[in-house]
Amino acid sequence: MRRRWLCRLGAAAAVLALGAGGWLGVRMLPATEADMRSAACLVRGRQSLCLVAGGDTLPLQTDTVEQQGVWINRHWWWPSCDGRVLTVKPAHSPRTAASWRGAANLRRWVEARRDSMAALLGRKETERKELAYYLRSHGVRDEGYTRIAVYAAGQRRETDSLRNVCRRLARVDTRGRLRLVERGDYTVTWFDGDGRPQQVSCHPAVTKVGRRGESLIIRTRRFMKPWGVYAVRNTPWLAPAHRRIIVVTVVPAGTRLPRHTLLTEGRLDRGRHDLPRLFAADGSAAFTRHGRFIGVVAGQQVGD
Repeated sequence: MRRRWLCRLGAAAAVLALGAGGWLGVRMLPATEADMRSAACLVRGRQSLCLVAGGDTLPLQTDTVEQQGVWINRHWWWPSCDGRVLTVKPAHSPRTAASWRGAANLRRWVEARRDSMAALLGRKETERKELAYYLRSHGVRDEGYTRIAVYAAGQRRETDSLRNVCRRLARVDTRGRLRLVERGDYTVTWFDGDGRPQQVSCHPAVTKVGRRGESLIIRTRRFMKPWGVYAVRNTPWLAPAHRRIIVVTVVPAGTRLPRHTLLTEGRLDRGRHDLPRLFAADGSAAFTRHGRFIGVVAGQQVGD
């Protein structure tokens, strides 16, 4: 009786091991050309460098972002995309990286910016009053009047926005803890099999201030992989350092390429590729010629 149970347990363990081996074998299969095309996407939105002081967050610099991305699984051995997109961090200006880091530099920046923005707000208020007086006293409504009215409306909006920033700066307590963070508000765009664009918004990505080209994973608000896209798998074993690669880049709408993607072959040598930026934009997915995912492009580098 005991031997029979042991045989049954052994048979069950063998079936489970065989099933697990088959499953892992399927997960290790390389991506096809269609998979590479359906894995690529566009990442668009804004990235802000923010000053955090207590419970208040003040944007210091905001940049528009438009770069590439790729749908990716969290674990290579299991379908675990859940709306994850791998891309890279955009770059801020060198002035930002050099002069705004460190608590002492941040305190000096806040104090200096308070004075300069207060002076700028005073000039804007004077200009706004002068424009309002001109519009009230000018009796002829000609083309010049219309242009000045449009300009005055824009100045009112800028003055209101500047006043709001000045108020928020005035509330910053420079004696407390100050730190910098990066906040990204993105949308992900991809093209389905019929070439139609699809789009989904992402949760805000708040990270520490890092270098340009660092890997960045964002998640869509749906927390699921869209139907018809392919999520790459970042397998743990390494590939040769010198190899030919395929870089997948999403091109603008209006082309007849499948899923609006362009596949370009190049060579990778110790982490550096030889492709021009037009065919290897930041965030573009890189594969070996056999379909193994390597990483995403950041400048002339390819990182995982």
